[in-house]
Amino acid sequence: MLRTEQGQRLAGVTATVNQVRALRQRKEGWNGYNALPPDPQAVAHAESWIREMHRHARSTGQPWRPPHVTASAEGEGVFEWWHGQKTLTVYLTANTAEYVKGSGPEVDAEVEDGEAATATSRQQLWTWLSS
Repeated sequence: MLRTEQGQRLAGVTATVNQVRALRQRKEGWNGYNALPPDPQAVAHAESWIREMHRHARSTGQPWRPPHVTASAEGEGVFEWWHGQKTLTVYLTANTAEYVKGSGPEVDAEVEDGEAATATSRQQLWTWLSS
């Protein structure tokens, strides 16, 4: 039973990690315009970061919500979550992790941004998103 639970927990993050790894296949102009290919170091950082985010999300007792995985036109790794009227977007370069979160209808949305590099920030972001 324990092995099955652990397998299910890992399956949620494994699918996301596979999507992150697939970003390496994107070439210049992948979006039909002049987008840069995802930076390999940003992709590696995104893979590590999402594993940590999954671990911290699980520690809050809230269910894991797989993000939408993409890249920015500047070559960053990008994770996006939606929960009700809350949105959380995390941008990853080779050395940084920054978030933008918003809540409320688009016109009246409250927006906040900041660093998402620490264990504390990941737990706080997940708790906020899940509440």
